[in-house]
Amino acid sequence: MTASDHRGEFTEDFTADCLRKVFPPQNVYTNIDIYDGKNRAGEIDVLVVHGKYAIVIQAKSKKLTIAARKGNSKQLKSDFKAAVQDAYDQSYLCAELLQKKDVKFKDAEGKVIAFGDDYESIFPVCIVSDHYPALASQAQHFLRHTVTETIKHPYVMDVFLIDMMTEMLSSPLYFLDFVTKRSNHGDSIHSNHELTTLSCYIIQNLFFDENPDMVVLDDDVSATLELAMLARREDGFDHVPKTPRGILTIYSGTLIGNILDDIKNSCDLGLMKLGFHILSLSEDSGNIINDAISQMVELNKKDNKHHDATLPILEAKKGLTIHVNNDEDELSGKRLVTHCEKRKYTCKADEWVGLCFSPVSSRFRFATYHRSKWEPSVKMDKMVESLPKISGAHEVKNGKVDFKGKQAIRTKIGRNSSCPCGSGKKFKRCCI
Repeated sequence: MTASDHRGEFTEDFTADCLRKVFPPQNVYTNIDIYDGKNRAGEIDVLVVHGKYAIVIQAKSKKLTIAARKGNSKQLKSDFKAAVQDAYDQSYLCAELLQKKDVKFKDAEGKVIAFGDDYESIFPVCIVSDHYPALASQAQHFLRHTVTETIKHPYVMDVFLIDMMTEMLSSPLYFLDFVTKRSNHGDSIHSNHELTTLSCYIIQNLFFDENPDMVVLDDDVSATLELAMLARREDGFDHVPKTPRGILTIYSGTLIGNILDDIKNSCDLGLMKLGFHILSLSEDSGNIINDAISQMVELNKKDNKHHDATLPILEAKKGLTIHVNNDEDELSGKRLVTHCEKRKYTCKADEWVGLCFSPVSSRFRFATYHRSKWEPSVKMDKMVESLPKISGAHEVKNGKVDFKGKQAIRTKIGRNSSCPCGSGKKFKRCCI
């Protein structure tokens, strides 16, 4: 009886402890009261604020009744409302209040905590302490929710999944990358358990050919992840990889891997956007970028000159520019900012990331982030007149960039054209 009375408290504390393994402990808050004027407008069980990103978690300890477990659909809906819908409604209200000015946030001791009100994304999350059969399916069928530009698609899970997520996605960059991609898919992914969706992210980055309107995931997709967790938690499974091959391993020991290692814990928006950009690439595209940076590093060692490469993603209206040099930070920074602004304009992009890489240490130096809705400009037209075309700025042969070859000028690659990475696939099925 005592254990039952404290199920809700345990769920909150356990969730917060799990998240403190991923995010800096000072960024994870519990029992936050929100006051709008003199009135208490809301309460957040667990709140994570990491830079411009926030995760609003409401934990519930409501159990399925015996009638619901026996298949009574009316009772199942009632139990779902008490355990999930009410939690989501509270989470969404608090997400709205986070963006409101002139509200106060107080912790359990009554201490006022200052949060900003300008967020890139806020993720409402509902966590239940009990095992709900086919919880993901129930959420898809029963949950009434609202999505805004800032408040993302809700994520419903149990304590077992948050334990596994924080075990496998052990840095803010990877955790938020997964939550963002899962949110972007919304209700288009159908599975009985969110464990299956997590497995699909780790193994194949939630990437699906042809961008289907709906994806149905079989339960056996999670087998590899379950074995990895078994190897981490139990003795006698040394022969089983503790991390499945995929998004968490493919860049290990590479230059891109070094970049991700350097920025994975940062809360700077520009660095996080750089990380998300890299993690959005296909494995082939990542290998091409690795090769491009390696070649530029070798060229710098020979001629001690600045080298760069630009990789636009035209349909997404964003891109990445990489500079390799060992010049002073002030000079390198100004050059990178100017170059990115020009490239962003010529590609009619709304978002652009710049990266400066050191050829001496073979490590990341700094990054710049540029975001604004593209608009035509006479001034910019004049500034970019002499700028070379970039889509395919260097030939790609056998999956590698040829910096010494003749420049190929191409303004846009068609979706059904052969991919310039040399994979033999159509562009829409590869590096797009």
